[in-house]
Amino acid sequence: MKLYALATALTTAEAFTSTYYNGATISSTNSRCATKLGMTDEIISPFDNNTEDDGGDGSVSTATFTPLPSEDEPLDLTWENVDLVLEEMRPYLIQDGGNVAISDIDGPIVRLELQGACGTCPSSTQTMKMGLERKLLERIPEIQEVIQAMPESPDLNNDQINIVLDSVRPFLQVA
Repeated sequence: MKLYALATALTTAEAFTSTYYNGATISSTNSRCATKLGMTDEIISPFDNNTEDDGGDGSVSTATFTPLPSEDEPLDLTWENVDLVLEEMRPYLIQDGGNVAISDIDGPIVRLELQGACGTCPSSTQTMKMGLERKLLERIPEIQEVIQAMPESPDLNNDQINIVLDSVRPFLQVA
């Protein structure tokens, strides 16, 4: 409970440009301090480093903290504005080996796809609802709901079902 109170205080303090609290740790950013120390707001993900083994070009995923325009004025519901709000939160996802992409905007419903480690994480629902959805609703009041889109997968047919069942059948015969 003490960490929550501290995180709340840091969130409202003018000295910090962003504060992230996940229940166990608090991460705060002060861009003025970082600038004086020669630090940058660029975060490099160690999880997306493509090597020649996987046919990649050796590039690394990066995200740069981009503060939004004035917090006082709400943004319109457009693809660009949703992406702008997500850009502010993307560095935190990339630090954990994940990312987020807009899958679809259907009226007031925004469909997001969590990628990388975030897509398979047991806490992905919390990330979606308490993090991404909360910030999007705060900045873009037109949004009614944010839904997690599932990644593209092959169509389910009998052959694919049998492949999965073949790997399980030996264990079923023992029981």
